[in-house]
Amino acid sequence: MVTRTADACEVSSGIRDLVILKSTGSGFEGYPKCKYTTLPETADRILTTSFRGTWRSHRAANDRIMAALQACPEISRIDLAMPNKHCLLLNLAPFGLENKNELFVPTEEPFGLIEASLERDG
Repeated sequence: MVTRTADACEVSSGIRDLVILKSTGSGFEGYPKCKYTTLPETADRILTTSFRGTWRSHRAANDRIMAALQACPEISRIDLAMPNKHCLLLNLAPFGLENKNELFVPTEEPFGLIEASLERDG
């Protein structure tokens, strides 16, 4: 998106719906707990998200967006969003079968959303 005023031109660019999946070595354990903690620990899980990132600059800088704030002084702000997309181990016990960390089913819950914004001073 491009916004133009009499004094300036601002360009907003980004990435949307970039699916990221890590199928091993992404355990979730050893975290602080309280009496309201319900999420069980797991030594191995599927980590997946649908990444969204947008950035604003005062001129087109898309070819240098990696390491954006260092490489592109024109970028004034970066917004990131990564919702958790959980995949839980499918229970095959009712069918008399064992699931040895091979079959997972995507779920809507538990749900979490990680968001961040980075903005230059001034």
